[in-house]
Amino acid sequence: MASQKLSARTLRDYVTHVARTVLRRSARQVRRRGGGITNFVYQVDLDDRSVIIRINANPQKRRVFERERQAMRLARAARLPVPRVLQVGADPHPFMVLENVRGVAGTHAYDQIGTVRQMGEITARIHRIQLPGFGPTAIDAALLRSAPRRHSWGAHLEGDLHASERIADLERMGMFLPDNAEQMRQILAHMSTWRRNPVLHHGDMRLKNIIVDQYGKICAVLDWEHCTSSVPALWDLSIALHDLTIDEKQAFLQGYGYGPRELTKSIGYMRLLNALNYVPIIAAMAERGETAQVNWHRARFAGDFNLYQ
Repeated sequence: MASQKLSARTLRDYVTHVARTVLRRSARQVRRRGGGITNFVYQVDLDDRSVIIRINANPQKRRVFERERQAMRLARAARLPVPRVLQVGADPHPFMVLENVRGVAGTHAYDQIGTVRQMGEITARIHRIQLPGFGPTAIDAALLRSAPRRHSWGAHLEGDLHASERIADLERMGMFLPDNAEQMRQILAHMSTWRRNPVLHHGDMRLKNIIVDQYGKICAVLDWEHCTSSVPALWDLSIALHDLTIDEKQAFLQGYGYGPRELTKSIGYMRLLNALNYVPIIAAMAERGETAQVNWHRARFAGDFNLYQ
């Protein structure tokens, strides 16, 4: 069942059901919150506290919720600002219950530069958490020894990110200028030889997934749905920097401890990872016949938005 088929009434009834059966409390007030692309998110006020309940109708989503909980446990153990997950289950739809952290979303923080710098600092701390393999399933393996995982970085690049296939897809859709596809393949070939220890990545470190308190301090990092295990820095940086202004990019990197020389050395790798991340989105646009949107992405890949070159 797709999440779109759950009616508003069904969702509210299910939220109150989860509160009653899992938390053993009656919901005094239920409010819809802005969710992600796939999840429905509700704030539920109880007599003694307020919680967030995330719902998805896809049965496979429970496994993702469990992975999020495990990643957040690892982050909390490292004293990172992460909400406590109270429960994950399916009765019948997958749900996650977590504490409601008071504050404002990072997109509304009064000191955007300061917030982004803190995000960089937190991301660097996340990357100190070592994992036993590469890819999303390595997070399962961190707590479940029998869980499958990619044992090599190269296997992760092809098995999880489908790197060679996605470069071919970009070439087929005309996203590359002449010779760019070959350059990407050369970068990929070099990256595949790396021997670096895998670490935890948030996977979507953006302002919308940050809660800031009244003093401007980040008090929660939310939405670990895309968490994964990768080599240090590059995956999270390629995603986090994508939406930021130039000044914010600089602040994030300074918070992380990344200098100009490191950026120059690694920018080709980050561009490749960013491209791989967006292939499914662009392919879906092309399949839906959204030619104008595809053309805008083609302009991005051509570097037309880069005013410094």
